[in-house]
Amino acid sequence: MTAALRLPRRLALLSPLVALLLLVGLASTAIAHPLGNFTINRYSRIEPARDGLRLLYIVDMAEIPTHAERQAMDRNGDGAVSTAEADTYRQQMSETLAEGLLVQANGQLVSLAIEHTQLEFPPGQAGLPTLRLVITLQGAVPVHGAVTVDFRDTNFADRLGWSEIIARPDASARLLASTVPAQDVSQELTAYP
Repeated sequence: MTAALRLPRRLALLSPLVALLLLVGLASTAIAHPLGNFTINRYSRIEPARDGLRLLYIVDMAEIPTHAERQAMDRNGDGAVSTAEADTYRQQMSETLAEGLLVQANGQLVSLAIEHTQLEFPPGQAGLPTLRLVITLQGAVPVHGAVTVDFRDTNFADRLGWSEIIARPDASARLLASTVPAQDVSQELTAYP
């Protein structure tokens, strides 16, 4: 005995439309954060200069980790992140992340100082916020001829996400060799390939 499943005509006509909308929704999620809405993405641009080096570091959190971070930011538990709460988070998180960025010049650890930070909550999928933290750091590097710079990002090492490192010297320096590219592919985590 076989049984056939019969859908009402209206439902049968809507099924392809629902499938198409689902595919479009999944495709837009992939464009927003290529590895999913639970990722933490990192971008590092090392800028050697005659007087030291500058480091641009960006963290882009997808919707799910942003939700968790916003809950942690909301110190008074009112369900909203005030400007003061966001500023406190920005300052504390920037300091924590700076500690996870290890730069060596000719084998010597370079102390990084935070110059500027910026915190934004760009809209993500389904109107949910994402988190974008931009940190600019400066490090003094003694220059006596060629300098070998080693960089390691230990932040969010256990989390899935896009990680991009580039090296682009300013006009006062010359890059002799590099194991990372000079051009980024994600436009500072704003347009994933």
